[in-house]
Amino acid sequence: MCSSDLFDQSPQKAIEFMHQETASKLYSFPFFTDEFCSMMIEEIEHFEASGLPVSRPNSMNNYGVVLDEIGFTPFFTQLREQFISPISEILYPQEGRNLQGHHGFVVKYKIGEDTKLDFHYDSSEVTLNVCLGKEFTGGSLYFCGLLHDAASQGEMFEFQHVKGRGILHVGNHRHGANNITSGTRYALIVWFEGPPRQCCNCSHGH
Repeated sequence: MCSSDLFDQSPQKAIEFMHQETASKLYSFPFFTDEFCSMMIEEIEHFEASGLPVSRPNSMNNYGVVLDEIGFTPFFTQLREQFISPISEILYPQEGRNLQGHHGFVVKYKIGEDTKLDFHYDSSEVTLNVCLGKEFTGGSLYFCGLLHDAASQGEMFEFQHVKGRGILHVGNHRHGANNITSGTRYALIVWFEGPPRQCCNCSHGH
């Protein structure tokens, strides 16, 4: 399922497999095997074909599936407790120190449906984004610094999604997705959440 090189290590050792892409602490790493990505897409496509009611993943994406609604909650809980929380406490001492919940979903980009995602930040403390495939061109992500850190906001970093590779960043890392130009791109997104907040005025998406 997941990359054994990454997951069979202590948090400190696992971080050695993660590549820091930006000074604003965006990390990329091998995450899911090709086989798992294909199985996940097959599961999603079966659900889409079932005709069952589908909730929008968030306020910005119109196509996709909320995975907690179709039985994935134990998977994400284990992922948070055994991997994301221990690593986030090291990488993001402020945002990642007390992750208590999650919102897990798959988003879909396809010509004639959603093709891009506007500039935004996430309703999360820490966000995991993993490319599932299928075959596509375009659809790169771009990152432009942290919401409350003016010194970082000159950042202009573009990330090309690769099947099975994940990225990890804090929720207030401003970003968007460029237009897909062909094919279909699925991405698994998990917002890892801290204690309940008093209010939130942010936009959502990936």
